[in-house]
Amino acid sequence: EAISQNEFRFPEINLADGPGKSTHTIMLKSRSSYPLKFQLASTEQVLSFSPSVGHLGANGFKEVVVTFAASEPVKLEGKEITCSLTRIEYSQEDTGGASLRGQWDDSMKSYRKATAEDIS
Repeated sequence: EAISQNEFRFPEINLADGPGKSTHTIMLKSRSSYPLKFQLASTEQVLSFSPSVGHLGANGFKEVVVTFAASEPVKLEGKEITCSLTRIEYSQEDTGGASLRGQWDDSMKSYRKATAEDIS
């Protein structure tokens, strides 16, 4: 059975061995000439997104992993995922984060070297 490009299917998972999960990768693509903030949401607790919030540069794109994780049988047929888009502007003073313009998302991590104060 064919599905539209606005739908995707997760393979069935075997819950006989306990909780299971499956992932699907989607691509968000902006056709806007302005940077946008995106936010993905679902009312279904069994779905999660990484990243779920982030920035898309002008005509930019972002790969998002959608994870379906369940501990009991559930059917998601016809359920919707919401993607809200908001136009954003970067301030001229924001030179420290200029390299992340249009790239930031909530899956990013930053690291720093531990100081002697951190260790003691």
